[in-house]
Amino acid sequence: MRSLVKKSIREWDLMLAHAEFTYNRSTSQTTSRSPFEVVYGKNPTSLLDLTSVVIETNISGNAEVRA
Repeated sequence: MRSLVKKSIREWDLMLAHAEFTYNRSTSQTTSRSPFEVVYGKNPTSLLDLTSVVIETNISGNAEVRA
């Protein structure tokens, strides 16, 4: 965070999205995959790549009845 914020210490909250995106693109030593690859099946190069990701929702009938 410190390297992203640099001298604009009062704008640290604006850099959180950049830090989160970078972290989610980093490869884990354990799985050799990034969190994005685990969830979406691909590693996006920019935030705009995430807009085209279709998330299929699987709703359990039993959970729907209980809710």
